[in-house]
Amino acid sequence: QKRDRAGWPVAATAESGEAVIIVATTASDGGPWRFGLPFPIVASPFRFVRENTTVIDPSPMGDGDGIAEPGERLQITVSLRNDGSETAAEARVWLTVLGPDVDILAQEATHTDWLAGQPRDTAFVIDIGPDFSGRDLPLFFHVSADTWGPWQFSEVVPVVLPAPDFELRNAWVYDPAPG
Repeated sequence: QKRDRAGWPVAATAESGEAVIIVATTASDGGPWRFGLPFPIVASPFRFVRENTTVIDPSPMGDGDGIAEPGERLQITVSLRNDGSETAAEARVWLTVLGPDVDILAQEATHTDWLAGQPRDTAFVIDIGPDFSGRDLPLFFHVSADTWGPWQFSEVVPVVLPAPDFELRNAWVYDPAPG
């Protein structure tokens, strides 16, 4: 398979080991030749895992019922843990949201010296617009540290749309004559 100069990506969660690429070569005056070229894969000294995510809608910009609704401000807290073997320096955590009518007010945080085995909470603030019409709010949490990553975690927050308002416009009674 021919690739550009970007090469073949290796997942952030890859274990240490070796990858072997086979190069097949032919020429008009010889071959074919096959060469195995080994490349070391070095696992990241840290690995992030998501422990949990909480979503609250505190007053005054929310009604505090724990349900995401259009027109509310949400505080979203993700708890991540460095499951690696080393301290991660300058770990950057950021949030992206899919969908219209959503504003991210606090989108990014940086944690210095995130010790191995240590969980940390990162809080984000978003506003759901009053015209939001989706049923779900897809959230994506990203983490990078030093030159490693990014790791990505997702959460889907259900959004409860208000019940439609009905109004009595008129009423009539039909009383047929007997017979």
